[in-house]
Order: sequence, then structure tokens, then C-alpha cells
Amino acid sequence: VALDALKRDAAPLAAALAARESKRPKKRRRKAQKPMDLTKYEARDVALWIAYDGGAYRGFAAQEKAEVDVDTVERQLFQALEKTCLVSGRDACAYSRCGRTDKGVS
Repeated sequence: VALDALKRDAAPLAAALAARESKRPKKRRRKAQKPMDLTKYEARDVALWIAYDGGAYRGFAAQEKAEVDVDTVERQLFQALEKTCLVSGRDACAYSRCGRTDKGVS
């Protein structure tokens, strides 16, 4: 008897929720993103001063000739710059690095 009463009381609530859902606008599909043409924009030189905790990486400098992709800070940096369309690739920019590691610093 109690179960029948719960079902009876829940029916109007279920109907109200269904009606509310049907009134919501449908989510739009995202259009396929076109590749960005960097030649349309003016280029400029910038300097980045980067501080990082390299504990999770295998050093700073990307290891280009490694047989497998080695996760380095520089590799992650360029992935982020390419993803945000700030550079089209490492070869396409005048990239240089300098750094210093003191004794005892990891």
C-alpha cells in the first residue's frame, strides 16, 4: 500500500520534470575548428621568463633525437604554445634558450 502511494505521489513530479526537460533548448554541436592561418597576423618577438618545478619531467631541453618522446619542460612548453596558436612550430620561430642549474639544484 505504501509503495502504491509513493508511486502515485511521484507521478506528477515525474511529469513536471519531463515537461521541463522538453522545454530546454537543445545543445548546439560545435563546428569543426579550422586551422589558424598565422600569416594573417603580425608577428613580434617576445621573451618568456619561465620558472618551473621539473620533478615530473626528464629535464628542460627537448631531446629531439630520442627514439621515444621524452617528456621535458620544453616539449610541454611548445605543445602549449602551438595549442594556443602562438607559434606554428618550433622550426618556424627564432627560439633560443639559456639557463643555469646551480650545484645541488634538481
